[in-house]
Amino acid sequence: MDLQMTNKKGKIVSKGKLEIKNQSVESADLFIYGDIISDSWYKWCDEDTCPQDILDFLSGLEHAQNINIYINSGGGSVWAGIAIYQQLKRHNAKKTVYIDGIGASIASVIAMAADELIMPEGSMLMIHKPMNGFAFEMLNADELRESAEMLDRAQENITDIYMTKVVEGVSREEICKAINKETWMNATKAQEYFKVNIDSTKTAATCNSSYFNIYRNAPSDLNNKKEIKTDTQKVNPDVDMNEFVDRVAAKLKEPFESIIEKQELLADLGQFGA
Repeated sequence: MDLQMTNKKGKIVSKGKLEIKNQSVESADLFIYGDIISDSWYKWCDEDTCPQDILDFLSGLEHAQNINIYINSGGGSVWAGIAIYQQLKRHNAKKTVYIDGIGASIASVIAMAADELIMPEGSMLMIHKPMNGFAFEMLNADELRESAEMLDRAQENITDIYMTKVVEGVSREEICKAINKETWMNATKAQEYFKVNIDSTKTAATCNSSYFNIYRNAPSDLNNKKEIKTDTQKVNPDVDMNEFVDRVAAKLKEPFESIIEKQELLADLGQFGA
């Protein structure tokens, strides 16, 4: 499915792709292979997923009996992920979720929409406290407290979702403790907390994400570099800091006359993990 939209100049521009395979009246396969973002303007790679993608996907599957969802994601936007979870959870089809490589952060929350959750040997699930980031912004004490309270509410919502899939005997306190210390778990460990089936016949896929470098306890063998796509080229995050400063300074001097100009700045900052 090509995702397109019209910019202010009336030109149709591509904003990525949502991969759907083997779709029929009875069944469909959905691949969430990228970061979870709030809307299509913030897509750096075709694989990134936003709630509108899922809404479009589900709109043609009112009578589907089975949806297979394949996840390989380092996480992303908390609220976008919760929205995706709710969209999938509401659908009447049987939802089978496969953690093909990594279901980290909010991607692990999306996985909880499953009626059946399957993890191949070698795959990983990660749960942690939601985080907020501030760039080029100064916040006072009241604003910081408000942000912290919002994150606390988000964590409560996330914990509620996890509790719908815990195995018998696992308490809310145990899940909160695992969240607070950022817990990475393989399939066997995940079974101690959640209703997970292990598939020993499959091997896990590799995963790239722009979020791995912000996690506290990420395994050392994870690929922390993500190739980022702009409208004109693919670039590598490893660039000279002088170039970074020059490019940001130049952008800040320009008037933001349109959302396109704002998006270009975000793309530039994204090259440096901002």
